Amino acid sequence: MSRPLRAVDATRATAGAPAHLSEPSRAWYERVVGEWELGESELELLRLACETRDRYDEARALLDAEGLVLRDRFGQSKAHPAAAIERDARIALVRVLRELGLEEPPPVAPSEPLALRQRTRRR
Repeated sequence: MSRPLRAVDATRATAGAPAHLSEPSRAWYERVVGEWELGESELELLRLACETRDRYDEARALLDAEGLVLRDRFGQSKAHPAAAIERDARIALVRVLRELGLEEPPPVAPSEPLALRQRTRRR
């Protein structure tokens, strides 16, 4: 990104992560906001990345429980509908992370380091 970064609005920064996110996504959101200066559009992209990661995780859990292939009413094998949701969420997550400037997906463990390109670390 070639434009200079803006400081985060103080009220937005202290508001915390959106309540509808999963616990790991909320923790990652708050960690990114706490460590990096993000503008309004970048905060929106971060929220989208967290939501997309939650959709991916939900689809993955459903596939783990029910399998990748289902039988239709005629006994024919067909792909589980969650497989398309997982695929689409993965693609969308990579795109949002790339747009945001993150070099890696949200960590599974909150102790993993963050890597952002062209971002200013908070002091």
